[in-house]
Amino acid sequence: MRCVRKSLPLSDDNADNYEVTVVEPFVTAIARAAAEDFPCALTAELTRLSASGAFADAALFPAPCADHYTRRLLWQDPASAVMVIGFTWAAGQTTPLHDHAGFWGAEVVVSGTMEETVYELNDRGDGRYRFARGPTHTSPKGAIGVIAPPREYHVFGNPGSDVAHTLHVYGGDLVRCQFFNPDAGDWWLAQTVDLAYDD
Repeated sequence: MRCVRKSLPLSDDNADNYEVTVVEPFVTAIARAAAEDFPCALTAELTRLSASGAFADAALFPAPCADHYTRRLLWQDPASAVMVIGFTWAAGQTTPLHDHAGFWGAEVVVSGTMEETVYELNDRGDGRYRFARGPTHTSPKGAIGVIAPPREYHVFGNPGSDVAHTLHVYGGDLVRCQFFNPDAGDWWLAQTVDLAYDD
C-alpha cells in the first residue's frame, strides 16, 4: 500500500496532535463531513468525491480472493476512530447477515454492482435474534448506502459476474461484529467475529 505518514490538521485546535496515514487526500474531506453531520454531509461528500473520480486508484483496494471478499484499512482517525476501508468483491461474494456493533456506516459503490437486503430486528434473547426480512436493493456504480442503529442489520454482496469495489466509512473502531446463522423459523443465532484485513 502506498502510504505517506504526515501531519494533517483538520483544524487549528488539533493541528499539533492530529496525524493520519494518507493514501489519498480525500480522507480529509471525509473526516470533515463525518464530524459535521451524519448522514447528510457525509453522503453528499461521498457522492461528490465518487463523481470526481477520487476513488479510482486501484491501490485503494486489495486483490480479490476466491474464497472471501477482501478488506484494506485505508485510514483511521486517532481521535474519533472513524475509519475508511476499501473492499474487493469477487463475483458472487456476499456477507452473511451481520450487524455493525452499534456504529453507523456508509458505503459507495466504486465499480460493479452491489446488492443489499435489509433486516429489521424484532426480538432477541439467549443469543437468539428474530428478524423480519426487508427489501433487496441493487446499487450501481456511484450509489451510496447508509447503515445506522437500530437499523444496522443487512446482507451485502456482489451479484454480478465481474469483480466489484466498494469504499466504506464507519463511525468507530469496528474490529468485531456479529454474524447471524439461521435457526428455527425466523430466529437466528449470533456469532461474534473478529474482523481482519487482507493486507
